[in-house]
Amino acid sequence: MAPKRGRSPAPAGGDDGEGSDQIIDLRDLEVSNPHAPLWVTPTGHVYLESFSPVYKQASDFLVAIAEPVCRPTYVHEYAITENSLCTAASIGLNTDDIISKLRQLSKMALDDRVLHLVRTATAKYGKVKLVLQKTRYFLDCARSRDKVPLLLKDEIVRTALATGDARAEDEDATATAAGQVGAAAELGLYDELAAATGDAEGGVEEDLASADTSIEIQPEHVSEVKKRCRELGMPVLEEYSHRVDPSIPSLSMGLRGTQRLRNYQEKALQRMFGNGR
Repeated sequence: MAPKRGRSPAPAGGDDGEGSDQIIDLRDLEVSNPHAPLWVTPTGHVYLESFSPVYKQASDFLVAIAEPVCRPTYVHEYAITENSLCTAASIGLNTDDIISKLRQLSKMALDDRVLHLVRTATAKYGKVKLVLQKTRYFLDCARSRDKVPLLLKDEIVRTALATGDARAEDEDATATAAGQVGAAAELGLYDELAAATGDAEGGVEEDLASADTSIEIQPEHVSEVKKRCRELGMPVLEEYSHRVDPSIPSLSMGLRGTQRLRNYQEKALQRMFGNGR
């Protein structure tokens, strides 16, 4: 039996709370694929049938792209929001993958408002990254070079810029980090991590201090810059260059030959690490 009514926490395409008390009657939605496990409403509210044969796969997918609202015994409620889609983009899910999977799992055709939300939220996310590298913060615009002059023109971002001298202060830290990376690489530790996370590149990554697509930010202004980037329509993807951090010791350790990562452990590592970060 289909759930009859649902309260949507926010309309698709907006986070201002307007329409949060809207009641959706699922009986009004035209079902084209009755065996699929998801009821996707025009407002981006999703109901998952927990008794479906593909519940596990559908649940894993929804956890990645939506926010849980309520999960009683038979029907679980989720909301697709801009924030949840940004999180999905941060773990490597692209626009086409999300839409394709939603269409595959949905009982009805996806509403244009849901499609618009997915496309706009995922398209703008990841253009600018906030990277913590060698104890310093950088706005990395390598994926969208045209964002650099836009950011430099903004008063709040300009105020947060690190001084020019800061880029030449950590030669010793760079040498220390390079030594740690080399030692870990000799032990094959990065090979194990790459196998679990799908990151096959490994090695020493680009030094953002000398990159023409990066902007160094003073640590005390990081929160202000993150907020400002969101206001400018460029939500930042936060990354940590753990491999080249000179402030923490490198632990020479690895899995025993008889040990194997469990399925959920591999998934956790894939979401935690990516691009060597």
